[in-house]
Amino acid sequence: MAYTIAFFGTKPYDESSFNDKNKEFGFEIRYYKGHLNKNNVLLTQGVDAVCIFVNDVADAEVIRVMAANGVKLLALRCAGFNNVDLDAAAAAGITVVRVPAYSPYAVAEYLSLIHISEPTRLGMISYAVFCLKKKKQRIPN
Repeated sequence: MAYTIAFFGTKPYDESSFNDKNKEFGFEIRYYKGHLNKNNVLLTQGVDAVCIFVNDVADAEVIRVMAANGVKLLALRCAGFNNVDLDAAAAAGITVVRVPAYSPYAVAEYLSLIHISEPTRLGMISYAVFCLKKKKQRIPN
């Protein structure tokens, strides 16, 4: 029986990467484009592990339902964990893992791309600031 993993909040590039890596392991993977929350936590039925991202919600209610559904592992595809109730997960016996840190090279590359793309957006930014200043001038104190 294959280990089953449910991924929430996935994009096509996530699915491609995980499918390529899964060729080595043969897990059963279920992808959901929506973010995990109390309205769709039922999708975790029959799943061993759940993988979420920053906009997913794993509060106490969601954790309780996941535990009742048999989920044993909650994996985060991010470093932050403010969207997870860690106490509820511990009480429910669900192990939580996350990305410990982002590569400084990845952060540097991201900032470089923002810096490079800035001139193409400079006109839009300048116009937005102009509009805000103009609006502020019309508002009487």
